[in-house]
Amino acid sequence: MRTVLLKYALLLPLILFFIWLGLVIFGCMACFFGATETYYCTNYCMIAKISVSMILAAYVIFFARSLFYANKK
Repeated sequence: MRTVLLKYALLLPLILFFIWLGLVIFGCMACFFGATETYYCTNYCMIAKISVSMILAAYVIFFARSLFYANKK
């Protein structure tokens, strides 16, 4: 059980870092191709909110599932 908690405690910051890195690259590409300020206030924020919430929801589901199976063994 302890290894499961340690694995997931280290996995979440890594996942969030890669999400942030992807959003930075996506934002830089959008700026390079001429995106205006309204793009960042509407579409970009929506993409960021959806991607972060989906990843966090999947993280919680897999964490709960692994705790459930770790306690069964």
